[in-house]
Amino acid sequence: MPGPTSPFEELAQSCSDDISQIVGELKKQRDHFETLARQYESGYKTLKAHFQELHDRYLASQAKLANEQTVTRRLRDKLRSIQEHGAELDRSIEALLNSSTDRCANETEIVGFDVDGPTFPPSCVNFRRVEQSANRKDFVAATTELDRLLKGPLSADARIEGLLLRSIIVRASMTDPEYEALVACIEALEICKNRPDVKHLIPKVQYYAGICHYRLRRWLLAQDAFNAAVKPGEPFSASALYFLNSSIEKELDEANGEPVVQARSAFEEHRAIAALVDIQLPQSKRQKSLLSSHRLSTQKFPKVYFKVKWKRKPLPSSWLDTVQRKNQRDGDNHPKQTSPTSEGLDTSSESREAALDI
Repeated sequence: MPGPTSPFEELAQSCSDDISQIVGELKKQRDHFETLARQYESGYKTLKAHFQELHDRYLASQAKLANEQTVTRRLRDKLRSIQEHGAELDRSIEALLNSSTDRCANETEIVGFDVDGPTFPPSCVNFRRVEQSANRKDFVAATTELDRLLKGPLSADARIEGLLLRSIIVRASMTDPEYEALVACIEALEICKNRPDVKHLIPKVQYYAGICHYRLRRWLLAQDAFNAAVKPGEPFSASALYFLNSSIEKELDEANGEPVVQARSAFEEHRAIAALVDIQLPQSKRQKSLLSSHRLSTQKFPKVYFKVKWKRKPLPSSWLDTVQRKNQRDGDNHPKQTSPTSEGLDTSSESREAALDI
């Protein structure tokens, strides 16, 4: 049986019981809040996934609506133009088609969208409208529609096919489009290199890049691009081999042989001109040219001393008059002193020449 306790022990025991009760209640609240936090987290993830799905549907609906608006606006504009202009519009369209056909002509490239054209994934139905506009030679509408589609959300293979389609349309619709078409091919090639799932499209992209390099007369770059496009089973291998075996090899041979022919012809021309100058040049001019060349050759070596026959220049008459008057005034005092005549000057000049000869 425990002994009597002091009031302090009873107070401490009561405080300890109160603290234990408070801690127990806090633990219960903690468990309750943890359960609520997990529920909120799961609800947030569900709402986020639902929002992402709605956002994707919104983008798809917006793109579809924009396509429908574009088609409707184009049809309305064509109907209005036909009603306003009539036969004049038909003649202008026919002239535009003829000029576009002349620009599209190429040696081995198929501008139409058959074997050499892009192959669209089933999800890229919008590119079919671009293709139809390009087949109708409506390149402005095709380029506008394609640029709008490329700005939207597309998969990697669809974006690559769209860039290749843009390269074809640009080369068919512009006068000097090679650089812009090459930019589209380079962008498509970068996507192929960064995405492993579309690396099988590299030969196709290299083929179109090779065509751009070929039109820019970059023979070595075109050769490398066509070599990368030659793969077994690829529909572009035959065209790439044709470029490599016929056109590019011929251009490279001509480019390698042209500098030699030009250098030889320049040498023959220089020799003929030199012979003509030797025949027609007088003897005095030839000697003068030899002396000038000798003078230039000696100027390269300043330490080599050579004899120079200096030409004596006449003294100023004012100086001679002054000296003569001075000698006349001093004639009485120095009868034997000779005046500085030209003989004395000749002697001094001869002494200068002798000093220079030494």
